[in-house]
Amino acid sequence: MKPQESQRLYKAIGLMSGTSLDGVDAALVETDGEAVVKLLAHAYVPYGEDVRARVQVVARGDPSSGAGASVPLNEVLRVERLVSELYVRAVFEIEALGYALSKVDVIGCHGQTIRHLPDEGLTWQLGDAHFLAEKTGVAVVGDFRRRDMAAGGQGAPLVPLFHKALLGNREHVGVLNIGGVSNISWFGADGAMAASDCGPGAGLLDAWVQAKTDEPYDKDGKLAAAGKVDDGIVARAMGEIAFWQRPVPRSADRYDFDAVLGWLDGLSVEDGAATLCALTAAGVAHTLQQMGARGPVYVVGGGARNPAMMAALRAAGVLAEAGEAAGLRGATMEAECFGWLAVRRLRHLPLSVPATTGCTHGTAGGSLTA
Repeated sequence: MKPQESQRLYKAIGLMSGTSLDGVDAALVETDGEAVVKLLAHAYVPYGEDVRARVQVVARGDPSSGAGASVPLNEVLRVERLVSELYVRAVFEIEALGYALSKVDVIGCHGQTIRHLPDEGLTWQLGDAHFLAEKTGVAVVGDFRRRDMAAGGQGAPLVPLFHKALLGNREHVGVLNIGGVSNISWFGADGAMAASDCGPGAGLLDAWVQAKTDEPYDKDGKLAAAGKVDDGIVARAMGEIAFWQRPVPRSADRYDFDAVLGWLDGLSVEDGAATLCALTAAGVAHTLQQMGARGPVYVVGGGARNPAMMAALRAAGVLAEAGEAAGLRGATMEAECFGWLAVRRLRHLPLSVPATTGCTHGTAGGSLTA
């Protein structure tokens, strides 16, 4: 769709580091914050083992989480600086591809989630927008979730309006993102839409593989493909974990599902991996059923590159197809989204609506630096 002559196009860099804790995705897009989205460049900066480990401790270091002693606030601040420096590096990686930062209108930085408590209206993403703005010379939009939560929303998922922009007027179709947590955007007839987190994505599977092997994740789904699903554990998780007892739309913290890892004791690494793929798929199928959604689902995110995960989705009755079949760029989608959302913040357009997060009204959330 071509923009109207009077409609300005902005250049925006979106930054995303998910709960899989692998690194920072950066995407430079040209967009009006509505229907026009053109990807110009993308870059990736890995976390490295030290950063990943320190973020994980900060994200779980709370006596109430059962993960151990509290983490000093000084360490939280230091970890935030480490993450912020990687965001800066990712922006300069884009510049190194030949795109002058003086031509960039805004940076949208989601930040690194370390707490998400939707039932209490609380969330926390690490990432110093002011540090990022000072180091790059570009205005930054950060803190995307809290305005939605102040308006009664779940604070996530924030990608559905972007998915709608990419899919246009397609009906009876969904976009499933499988990152650390999985989430679905569903588009029905006559503009109807629904969205929700579904449950664990690849984060739980990654944690299992890291605990049992020297590998960071189940590459190509080979472990899961060689394993056998423990249906009893899947049923127990769906019946006992509080997340699935809540209505949609709902959102999850990456660590809401960690109890399952203890239930896997005694299973081989292959059987545990297969069981976790099946649990992700069961969560997706359950959420689609709650929405009354039937139709193809285009899968993006890290989980889309795991053949065993895709097979588990289909075995659960989900009509899963690769996102590329709908022209979706799965590897850069979330980073693109936060560039797009930053432009919407500049234009005072809503980032979420009641159908996507359960907020009472749409809000143009996000904090903008000078």
